[in-house]
Amino acid sequence: MSPERIETGDRVFLRYASRESNDKAIFVSHSRFLPIKYFNGTAKLTLPEGLSVSYYIRRGEKLGSWSMLRIYNRLQGSASDEVMPFSQTYQGKTRIENLSLRPISEGTVSLSMMRSPPDYSYDLIVPVQPAETRHLIDLAQRYHYHDLQILGCRARRLSN
Repeated sequence: MSPERIETGDRVFLRYASRESNDKAIFVSHSRFLPIKYFNGTAKLTLPEGLSVSYYIRRGEKLGSWSMLRIYNRLQGSASDEVMPFSQTYQGKTRIENLSLRPISEGTVSLSMMRSPPDYSYDLIVPVQPAETRHLIDLAQRYHYHDLQILGCRARRLSN
């Protein structure tokens, strides 16, 4: 399945659609919170009403490639015996951190293993270039996603 190239403002994402019309997506990237965002007023953003965002890692931890793949397969319904790890869900009107999102390399997680077949439950979204959570929220609104599952680190950094 070939990806659809999506531009939100000046940022680019790839979308691997699992169904013609789907309201659920899994987003995979490296994520970092940069404290400088507190100084320029972009540290937090409010989720729009009707959007649910779930993270599968505690703040400051890392998510390994195989763990990410197991969670992905469990969400897609192809590994129902897998135990889901920690997850935290935020819903509309909640304030969340505006993380810096970085593309994953092909070697980090085999994207070819994560391509969404037509019968999978979730679309797969990956960034092509650095972006922020606000760009992902814009994309979710554009495609009418109601359920966004984010697989990636939530580490804090003091510098770029």
